[in-house]
Amino acid sequence: MKHLTIALLALLSAPPALAKCANVLYTITGTVVAAPDSSPVSGALVALVWNDTVGGSTLERTAHTDSAGTYSIEVPFYPWSGNGLGGDKCSAKLTKVSVLVAAPGFVEQKADQPITGTATTANYSLKRTAADRLR
Repeated sequence: MKHLTIALLALLSAPPALAKCANVLYTITGTVVAAPDSSPVSGALVALVWNDTVGGSTLERTAHTDSAGTYSIEVPFYPWSGNGLGGDKCSAKLTKVSVLVAAPGFVEQKADQPITGTATTANYSLKRTAADRLR
């Protein structure tokens, strides 16, 4: 009887085996303009790279700017931060992404972009290449 009671208590207090964290969808939006006149850069590539919490794999998403120089990229993030007594802990947050912005005739720009909440605005200003400035 004592062993049965201990087994039942252990079973009832065990974390759920199938606990899962739901993906959090972050959205990064912004504009890409030319320096120094702030004219929109159409067709610029905006590439985001970040590390996944599980397995440490690197993930990426890309977009191209429209005729107004704007872009929007949705970034799925799995917030798993370990196992606790009550099951999976889902408290990890996406805090930064690495960004590459490139367009023909412009010097590419690389940056680490801090993420603020699930909606972040990130604007970029590209300098023209020396050859393009001479035209």
